[in-house]
Amino acid sequence: MDTTLADDDSAGLGGCYWRPRHTVWWTYTPTASGRLHTSVGSDLPSASPESFPGPWLAVARLTATGPVPLVPSGPTPDEDCPSPVSAADVRVEPGTTYLIGVFAAEYWQEPALAVGGRLTLDAGFLRDTAPTAPTGVLVHRDDRARTATLTWTPPSSDGGSPITGYQVARDGTDTGGTGPWSTVLPATARIITFKYLLPWRSYHLSVRAINAIGTGPAAGGNVMLTAPTASEPRSVSATAGNRSATVRWTAPSHTGSSAVRSYRIRRYAGSTQTLQATSTVAATARGFSARGLANGRSYRFDVTAVNASGTGLVSARTKPVTPAP
Repeated sequence: MDTTLADDDSAGLGGCYWRPRHTVWWTYTPTASGRLHTSVGSDLPSASPESFPGPWLAVARLTATGPVPLVPSGPTPDEDCPSPVSAADVRVEPGTTYLIGVFAAEYWQEPALAVGGRLTLDAGFLRDTAPTAPTGVLVHRDDRARTATLTWTPPSSDGGSPITGYQVARDGTDTGGTGPWSTVLPATARIITFKYLLPWRSYHLSVRAINAIGTGPAAGGNVMLTAPTASEPRSVSATAGNRSATVRWTAPSHTGSSAVRSYRIRRYAGSTQTLQATSTVAATARGFSARGLANGRSYRFDVTAVNASGTGLVSARTKPVTPAP
């Protein structure tokens, strides 16, 4: 039982037309950051119909210089002093001690709560968590600029801790050969544009909210840029023969803005980047025989579809093949 804090107007708990009396105080020291919700109830009868009995709540943070009141925390807009409350929701930090007080109040000269009966304090702690996923996520593509733009709005819940940033990412490979990529943007960010994307590739773009607790789940979408030229031929392979090699492929998944007119086949020396020869075959072809090769030396090949708009994406190179008698 302690009346020192409750009866001290300088602590922000009493004053004006009500005065705290019959107080009980608890201390609480959380081990994690979060929100503390408290409410109080009582079956104590009022001593007078005109009294202002409560019970009411007070919450204060304990510091080296004394308690700092959190609830009641200040006057209401139409009053000159704090109004007492029966429920409070305050943010608490780990390692800090808080005082939770329950008290009755006297209204002018009217008596406070009658002695005898039950006083009930309910308290619950909600630990801070990582944020939920960002909302309102949209993906817009720009085929001409070879870019895709991701926009979003903040998560429906910040987990109890303010958002400090957003992690944005994409999978796949760009035109410069850079693989999956991500970065962290400030908490005010709502948009990012991913550049240097390849056409006819499916990219997944995502965004995650970050707070002091951690990184939340991702939200995002898929995007595929189109182009007037074709995508790469598929299932490209090479088989070695005597002083020769046979290259085979299947048609590209996307021909672009016009039909495929021809296929370009390039030959490389072994696993090097040295281009040795370029050949062209008809659009109906699905194979090509490279002749006059040296037995005992290895070669690799790639294939590109060509339409009226130009050469499309280049296929992956085949594994090295070595002709032999």
